[in-house]
Amino acid sequence: VVIGAVQNLRYHFVFATKFRRGCFSGIEGDVVRAIEYAVSKSSCKLERVAVEDGDHVHLVVRMSGTYSVSGLVNRLKSLSSHHLWEMQGDHLRRFYWGGRHYLWSGGYYAATIGDVSADHVDKYLKKQGHWK
Repeated sequence: VVIGAVQNLRYHFVFATKFRRGCFSGIEGDVVRAIEYAVSKSSCKLERVAVEDGDHVHLVVRMSGTYSVSGLVNRLKSLSSHHLWEMQGDHLRRFYWGGRHYLWSGGYYAATIGDVSADHVDKYLKKQGHWK
């Protein structure tokens, strides 16, 4: 029986635009607002966001165990895409035409960010005994 859990899950995510098109140039503020909107509707907290080179974003998020990493990424990409198309549809149509509202590529980058280094954890475990 699990009584409780303590979680401190922080991730650095990078999402690139579909076909790496520079569709974010000139609308960076709205891209940030779309990301903030998506985060507000998800079980995570946005610590940092940056739009870079007009074709990708960096996010640092603190998340609970409610979603898997891939589940959270899919949710953030879906909600932010929908919101940004509502705000900047005319602008985005210059980059993505046709009936599909493309925005994000299928992949993403994710890395954990801990509050302590691996070296610190190793030293702690060695002090506990039974170290291998």
